Amino acid sequence: MSSESDFERRITSRIETIVEKQAQFSEDMLKLDMRLDKLTEGLNKLTEGLEAHSTHLRNLTDALLSLTNIVERQDEQIKQNSEQIKELTDNMNALIRVVERHISNHP
Repeated sequence: MSSESDFERRITSRIETIVEKQAQFSEDMLKLDMRLDKLTEGLNKLTEGLEAHSTHLRNLTDALLSLTNIVERQDEQIKQNSEQIKELTDNMNALIRVVERHISNHP
């Protein structure tokens, strides 16, 4: 009977070890779940931040495109103004020549 009681003690010991390991495993899994929850929360915050930055970048891109369009229109307007000033200068010079001739021909 000693061998039966030895066998029972070994089985009981192994069962206790298995139960302890299972308890430790469950505790470890709970800790991992908690860490995973924290990591998920951090990832969600990073994702929100990235989405906000993406929105800001889109807004900045739109603003930059708008400014580029304004600059292009102003460049065109400057070219037109320069041409008009040149025409006006040519016309004024022509008028000055006409007036000078008129004055010089009438003493």
